[in-house]
Amino acid sequence: MQKSVSKAEHNRRLSNEHRPIFKPDIDNLFKAVTDACTGVVWHDDNQIVSVQMEKMYAEDPRVEMEIEEL
Repeated sequence: MQKSVSKAEHNRRLSNEHRPIFKPDIDNLFKAVTDACTGVVWHDDNQIVSVQMEKMYAEDPRVEMEIEEL
């Protein structure tokens, strides 16, 4: 999150009132994470059959994943 935003805007972003609409694109983030998990979590990312994704502002940038075997 940019340090140049006002405290009010900072709070709106953390509460998800405002969501990030800038780069990187969510599909590029997804591709990077799924490629990194190939050979570790699954054999190939073609095994993924369902996805729910959200891009949010955070104080501590991260990726959170929940993986369920079907």
